[in-house]
Amino acid sequence: MKKQLLALTAAMACTGLLSGCLMPSQYAPMRNYDGYDDTRLQENVFAVSFAGNEVTGQQRAQDFALLRCAEVTLVSGFRYFTTADSTQTVRNESYQTIQPSPVRYNRYHSYETSTTLTSRPQSGLTIVCYQDKPDSKVGILYDAQYLAKSIRAKYNLRTP
Repeated sequence: MKKQLLALTAAMACTGLLSGCLMPSQYAPMRNYDGYDDTRLQENVFAVSFAGNEVTGQQRAQDFALLRCAEVTLVSGFRYFTTADSTQTVRNESYQTIQPSPVRYNRYHSYETSTTLTSRPQSGLTIVCYQDKPDSKVGILYDAQYLAKSIRAKYNLRTP
């Protein structure tokens, strides 16, 4: 009975660990190659990026990069921003695993290898921030408050 309980507990723990690995990237600071990052380049210019994991869609990565742009804009005392540059990329990776084969030859196991391919979306933006709406044509002008509220509602994220 104790062995069955121990096996069941171990199976549940492994399932919990594996299911945690298969979640799309959360909206959080950069950690272990996924999350957001930002750098102030000038008084009103910032570089912002978001990197997802292998189950994060490209649209989610783009939305989270825009959300971070809106937050950076507001925290820095601005209301509006435009994008001066943007990049959307996918980082492809592969890794191999080696496992004993279920077939046994004499006393020795043979080993099988498998290759796993993953794709991780990344979105980067350079933004220019404004306190008031600029008079001249600057491209798409985002209202940071409105955009942050909209993206948070789309992904059911709490306001910090």
